[in-house]
Amino acid sequence: MDDQSKEEEGLDPRVQGELETMNQCTDRINSLELEISEERLKFKNLLSYATQQISTLGKKYSRWIERARPYYDAAKQAKQAHSALLRAVHNFQKSNGIHRAAKETISLAEQRLQEFPGQEVDAAWQEMLNLQTERFMAAEADRTRSQRIHQQAARRYEYLDQKAQKIKSKHKRSTSRSRVYFETKEKLELSLQQQRQKVDELSRKIEDSKAKYREALARLGMISQEIHERRKIASEEILRELDDEVDSTSSYTELDLTGPKDYENIDDLEADLETFSFNDVDSDVSLSGSDEDWDESDTSASSGRTSSSTSPGVVRRHLSRHKVLRQVSSNSADDDTCSVTRRNRRKKLTPLYYYNYFFQ
Repeated sequence: MDDQSKEEEGLDPRVQGELETMNQCTDRINSLELEISEERLKFKNLLSYATQQISTLGKKYSRWIERARPYYDAAKQAKQAHSALLRAVHNFQKSNGIHRAAKETISLAEQRLQEFPGQEVDAAWQEMLNLQTERFMAAEADRTRSQRIHQQAARRYEYLDQKAQKIKSKHKRSTSRSRVYFETKEKLELSLQQQRQKVDELSRKIEDSKAKYREALARLGMISQEIHERRKIASEEILRELDDEVDSTSSYTELDLTGPKDYENIDDLEADLETFSFNDVDSDVSLSGSDEDWDESDTSASSGRTSSSTSPGVVRRHLSRHKVLRQVSSNSADDDTCSVTRRNRRKKLTPLYYYNYFFQ
């Protein structure tokens, strides 16, 4: 018990580790929230500035903006289609390279097998050949898919580019006069998008830090529950030892040290009622007899003793001696009680002991 108490006195290293993790997450969350507040303020100011600039330029070039808008919208779509086409080209080249490498590996494996005609193929070699064949088939399917995507992206870009050129040739003057408006609008939109990405990235980092904090808190709760269970078992052992000590030192069997039964829930009451036996009560009543029977027996015994006494002097000496014996017996019982009380007082647990045991 002493070793377990010393173990409980020290802080569990797991608790210290989880607390440090939570503190680090808290510091990071606070820092990120300050940073995201600044970035949101920048985004708000930039949005206000962009709105003001677009409004000013819109009033200045309103005459040519509506006529040139279809061209700039088509040109924007063509630009996005061109970026997608470049992505498709890169993906097709990568798939084609993987397909070529897998095909060469299969060819080399087949040539190696032809060098040993009539011989049984090793199981490991056959497994390797099957694996390379599966990779070649997967690479071929991926190359076919990448080729189809590349063709579709090229066709879309060609269509949108031709559409933009047709609109530009039709509204050449309007597109030239309103170029300042749309170029400024494109730059402001790009700045707003970049600022928005910063805010979103900081928000994602904050959510990740909060998730780590919640995980550390959950682990800390599990550790706390484990420590609580250990302390509960330790406290039950202490109470059990105290009960055993009281039972071994106390000579008064008539004293009830447990107190009335306390039912924590209705299930305990139901279980107690099921174990109760009415036959035991009836048997106790029949065996104990009535108070009248005990009084009659005491009266008859007393009269018999009185009639058999020799003389009043002898009776007085007998009563005096009986009184002295009762007083000596009482003093001896008091001494035993004081001795038991002193021993129990030495074993009594103070509130400071409970505090040091359960909370240190």
